[in-house]
Order: sequence, then C-alpha cells, then structure tokens
Amino acid sequence: TGVQTCALPILEPEMRGAVMQNAGVVRDGNFITGRAAGSAFAFGLALVEALCGAETAARIAAQVVWNGEEASHD
Repeated sequence: TGVQTCALPILEPEMRGAVMQNAGVVRDGNFITGRAAGSAFAFGLALVEALCGAETAARIAAQVVWNGEEASHD
C-alpha cells in the first residue's frame, strides 16, 4: 500500500501509488503533507508536533489568534 497523503485536488491524479485523503493535513510516519494554502497553519502545527512534541504544538496553538478566534489543534 502507498503512503497516506493529501494534495491540491488538481494534483491528485499525479500522486500515483499514494492513498489520497480528503483532509487539510495528513501524517503517515515521517511524511507530512498539506492540501492547500488554507491548511498552512495546521500544517505548521503538524511539523511542530513532529519535531517538538504534541505539548509544544498545543501550547503554540493556544497562543495564536486566527481571524479573530483562537486556533485549535486537533
């Protein structure tokens, strides 16, 4: 089976062998992919989590205000 991933819908046909997911961010082992620019914040948090741990990512997410609302880290 291929790596679980996400990408811009227009690029999905080019992702041969990958298992496409309809999500903003997908992590499969050491691979972290983001779907589009609108997923940038969640992608950044996924990178922080992978490199620094879930606690650090949650602490950063709690400190960020995005479009007038606090960001969430799911």
